[in-house]
Amino acid sequence: MLQECIDVFKNQLQQPDGETLILDQYVPKDGTYYLITRKAEHTFELDEPLEISYDKKKKEIIGEMDERYEFMKFLDYNSKLLEMNKPIDPKKQIHSNNYLTFFVKKDALKDGKVTKEIIEGYYKILEDLTLKYKKGNARKIFDKTVELIGELDREFLLEIKEWISNFDFSELQYSDKKDYLKLFFILEDKNATKQLYEKEGKRYLLPNIFNSNDFNVEVDGEIWGLPNDNLNMNGKKPFLGHLSRNEKVPCLISQEDALLRSQFFDYLMGLASIGKYNVYIDFEGNRIDAYRSGEKPQSIENGCFLRIQKGKEVEIHRVEQVVKFNSNMKKTFSYINYFGLKKEDILTPESAKTIGDIESKINMIFFNGKLTSNYFTDAKDITLYDSVLKQSILTARDRIFTYFHTNQEVKLIGMMKPLMWDLIHNVLTAEENDFGKKKKLREQLNLRWALLNYWNDEKEEIKMPKVRQSVREKINKKEDWEFTFKEEYYYAAGQVIAYLFSLSKAKSVPASEINPFLNVKNKEQFLERLLRIYQKYNYSFELKNRFQRTFARLQQVREEWELDRIWLVAGFADDNLFYEKSKVENNKDSVEKVEEE
Repeated sequence: MLQECIDVFKNQLQQPDGETLILDQYVPKDGTYYLITRKAEHTFELDEPLEISYDKKKKEIIGEMDERYEFMKFLDYNSKLLEMNKPIDPKKQIHSNNYLTFFVKKDALKDGKVTKEIIEGYYKILEDLTLKYKKGNARKIFDKTVELIGELDREFLLEIKEWISNFDFSELQYSDKKDYLKLFFILEDKNATKQLYEKEGKRYLLPNIFNSNDFNVEVDGEIWGLPNDNLNMNGKKPFLGHLSRNEKVPCLISQEDALLRSQFFDYLMGLASIGKYNVYIDFEGNRIDAYRSGEKPQSIENGCFLRIQKGKEVEIHRVEQVVKFNSNMKKTFSYINYFGLKKEDILTPESAKTIGDIESKINMIFFNGKLTSNYFTDAKDITLYDSVLKQSILTARDRIFTYFHTNQEVKLIGMMKPLMWDLIHNVLTAEENDFGKKKKLREQLNLRWALLNYWNDEKEEIKMPKVRQSVREKINKKEDWEFTFKEEYYYAAGQVIAYLFSLSKAKSVPASEINPFLNVKNKEQFLERLLRIYQKYNYSFELKNRFQRTFARLQQVREEWELDRIWLVAGFADDNLFYEKSKVENNKDSVEKVEEE
């Protein structure tokens, strides 16, 4: 799949604006940048410094409005090291790749780590690169590079070396931040400078483009080698080799393909540098789009998703195929406020126009807003004291992300149904959850029913009003009645439990008090515990006949209905029907809510 992504990238490079594709995304590392111009009389003129840095909060590059920025960015891109394991300076204190540039960390310069010996060694190698590429495959690929681009300008190199060796860096103006000091030696002609930097960039890049030149082979006069990006193979990792084959390396690619792959990863690094970690490659549309967390494309019929991260190099942490993805919903999502919550008490808007709206509801209502921000966080770095919530995130996040970001054909219902109950139960378990504050439970139940309906598992949205009204009518009857279906029975049981708790003399009764009823193994245990709290709170009873009748009916039901925890919690969380006063109007039963004295 990676090759298909690179093919799309190659196609974009071939477009009219393809020449700037990589540089448009490239972000220079934070630091102080200087242009030093070589004048006609072979002297050097130092320009004013430019501070460049990326502001993560504002998501903008400080310094990009300066007229020199684009030019410096071009020079910097052609002068960077592929990685710190492939330096020109064997001491790894100088981080540039050619004689035209001098990149050092400010703290290394300040601490005296960039010594005259290190500077001398750096330019000695640049003056004669055969000291670095001495023999074997390394020498062979270097010789081919020289044949391609020609020899370097030794005179210019020696002039720069002398200037650097004799320069007092304390004269430079730069901040005390632990970032880079970068010097660029340029010609008076800007275009000639660019050509020279491209040439010297290739002098470094081509001999280092492969993972290790030890694995290079020559095929029909062309050098093939092991790709360098997102792949490593050395003496410390022999298990990566194919030991049963004649050629042990996993794969070999041509130098041309290696260069293309290197450009692709440079492009990804630019995206990662500005926080665009979610990359979508549209195979049919031949386009690449990158997004920050929380963003997604409108639609992709067939493509690939890459989750990238910026480390010492760009890292691909996750790859997924994108199948018939569309941000618009295929059908209506009906979120119904069954419990009469006030608008100001609802965490998210009731309407949902895109699948992102549904994702937001799940995130806020079930995961307390902690899911989407932890889609890709290492488990050890998720700082949540709620162990149930954390485990639920770890269990569900991969599949939920896939559904809402890459492939809506994935079925969520099998995982989400028990998970939603775990999170509802977790709210009940929290001791600090006051009995009188049930808004969270109500929103969770509302969303649970809406999701089950949307995913076509159960048409439960019609049951809540029906169950509530059925129980309301029965408890207000004076003649004998009985429960006729399971949901009605457990909803009424939840109402009874909530009513008994409300009679407590305690300031408040935590909602966790309902847990013993949720953990029973059979109906006998359930009725036994119901009788126990009935006896516990009967000291304050001014019980109406309808409560007594309802409690008696709960005890008398013979059907072995399996415990329905959802409907028990629904009855518990709903407004209590025993605080409604019945009256007769026009020979029809209706109710108005008044609190009993």
